[in-house]
Amino acid sequence: MRRTEPDRGAAAVELALVLPVLMLLVMGIINFGIAFNRQISLSGGAREGARWLALHSTDQAGAVTRTVNAGPVTPVLTTADVSVCTGPAGGTCVANAPCASGLTGQVRATQDFDISIPFGPQLTVTLTGKGVMRCGG
Repeated sequence: MRRTEPDRGAAAVELALVLPVLMLLVMGIINFGIAFNRQISLSGGAREGARWLALHSTDQAGAVTRTVNAGPVTPVLTTADVSVCTGPAGGTCVANAPCASGLTGQVRATQDFDISIPFGPQLTVTLTGKGVMRCGG
């Protein structure tokens, strides 16, 4: 069956209508994957810092260093993005307190993530990774 003259260019018009929506969807999936990867890196770094704090009860600076070193590589996690505190499980967490037996050491790493989808929303989301370990190993 041969195409008639009025059908010429219909595929190009359909592509022009569908392609922007398809590109938004693909770019959204890519941005979600990058954000998810960074979230996993933040959580892993915070867990490493909490493990260090649980084993070295008074070395909070070491916990921050461990968190920064184990955190995401790009963009680099800074010491200002990391907070360390100790307290009872489920209770109030106190900064600069030793991680005594019976308490938990908590490390929280936060980092902003810019969602940039062409022709879509430009948002900034704060990602947070948290590590909690019982003091004393």
